[in-house]
Amino acid sequence: MKHFIWIICIVLLGISACRTVKPAVQPTVEPAVQPAVQQPLGLTETYWRLVELNGEAIVKEPSATREAHIILKKEGLKVNGNSGCNSFFGSYTLKGKHEIHFGKMGSTMMACKDMLMERKFLYAITNADQYNIKDGRLILSKGTKTILAKFESKDLR
Repeated sequence: MKHFIWIICIVLLGISACRTVKPAVQPTVEPAVQPAVQQPLGLTETYWRLVELNGEAIVKEPSATREAHIILKKEGLKVNGNSGCNSFFGSYTLKGKHEIHFGKMGSTMMACKDMLMERKFLYAITNADQYNIKDGRLILSKGTKTILAKFESKDLR
């Protein structure tokens, strides 16, 4: 009988050793978040269609397959769009209340009918240092007086 009790104890000990042990919860460390400049509602995640470039209204030609536009992404501060012919992409930064700076841009290199308009559009984006949003329009300018481009919004959310 003594051996029987020992055998039962060993079997119970063996069974309890087979039980799955939940791993201890490891504390997660949140990455340090750098304080970001408050982005105005509508600046990011919005499809901004080009409507005016250097004071001239933009009329989409019937033969054009794409319209010129930009989209500023909040995550990663990325920008992408189309210049009417070629797609482009890059980055941007915000400083101050209405200050914007675009980083180096990359683009596809297709030859199209109106390359002059495309060059002017990309020049306007890369040289803009100020922005303003008014009445559903994004205005990119050089300084506070030289308006380079105007866009109409189409919310992507």
